[in-house]
Amino acid sequence: MQRALVSTGDKPGHFCGSREWIGTFEASVVLDHFYDVPCRIVHRGHGGGGSLLLIADPHYHGPAPDRAELQRDDWIRWTPVSELDQSSFYNLCLPQTGSIRT
Repeated sequence: MQRALVSTGDKPGHFCGSREWIGTFEASVVLDHFYDVPCRIVHRGHGGGGSLLLIADPHYHGPAPDRAELQRDDWIRWTPVSELDQSSFYNLCLPQTGSIRT
């Protein structure tokens, strides 16, 4: 991810190998870089009702595990909005899979 952010020009070269923060915006840059999937960023103070969010925990580090391992260990999981801290602020990355770019 760090190399992708440097190669897209989002981060300077010394970012590679650092422990600097990668946030929602950077995740959207990486998704677009690797998979050609543009994203929309939405800022939310609180959610609603029985909605679910697919959460990819940004704190994972280490070798790339397979999908089953990520799901089993809760690095990626569907989370009811009601479980989120209602007094916190969230940035959501919404992949725009309906648009195909050539």
